[in-house]
Amino acid sequence: MKKVLFFSIVAAFMLTGGSGFSQGNSLTIIADNGEKFTLEVNGDIENSTPDDRVTVYNLFGPSFKVKVFIEGAQVAPVAKTVFNKPNTDFYFVLHRNAKGIYVLDPVSSDYTPAGTAAATPPPAKETQTKSAAATETKPATGKSGCSDPLTTEEFAVLYAQLSARPFAGTQVSAVKNLVTDKCVTSEQLQELLYILDMESSRLDVAKYSYLHVYDPGNYGVIDEVFRSASSVESLHKYVESKK
Repeated sequence: MKKVLFFSIVAAFMLTGGSGFSQGNSLTIIADNGEKFTLEVNGDIENSTPDDRVTVYNLFGPSFKVKVFIEGAQVAPVAKTVFNKPNTDFYFVLHRNAKGIYVLDPVSSDYTPAGTAAATPPPAKETQTKSAAATETKPATGKSGCSDPLTTEEFAVLYAQLSARPFAGTQVSAVKNLVTDKCVTSEQLQELLYILDMESSRLDVAKYSYLHVYDPGNYGVIDEVFRSASSVESLHKYVESKK
């Protein structure tokens, strides 16, 4: 049933001018510190030999699921759902965030990795913590009255429309309007924040959205969109002030 809905969305895009989905996009993952990894997209392994840069072509549909298995690192695979955009080649950097956890962050095509030295694998204790966090879903405890979050299919359509906006200012206001008018989960908000290039814009929208999301108990996933520890600390202080 989900596949039928996905194809219906694709057809709708094509009829409304979103013909970019008629030809597959590409996805490139770059390891920031030279880590070797294996890339899985929609359940298929894309490189037989681990490498520090992998590109996949001919990706179709409104979204695709990505997993990165880091060779020699005692951590769970880095998983991410990438929401497609017409005529786009996606680039993500594999690196550690402010908490020291491996994440995938969107970058430009001319991104230069920070270094080529292999990263030191984290201790096994972090692996257990990461796995537990990945499987635990905290109940919705929001103050917004939001009770019917967007489905993956609904979100994919709105995401494509919003990301196509040409100016950063309109993207910020559009994300705020979306989380106010629709019921958005913390993970969906995370994907929306990745659209915004400026760290300050991400922080502004993250603070605004806290009282509007479906599951504020899972708001910790928003930390991953920030490159600086100061932004994470600022968001945490704001969230605590609203509890």
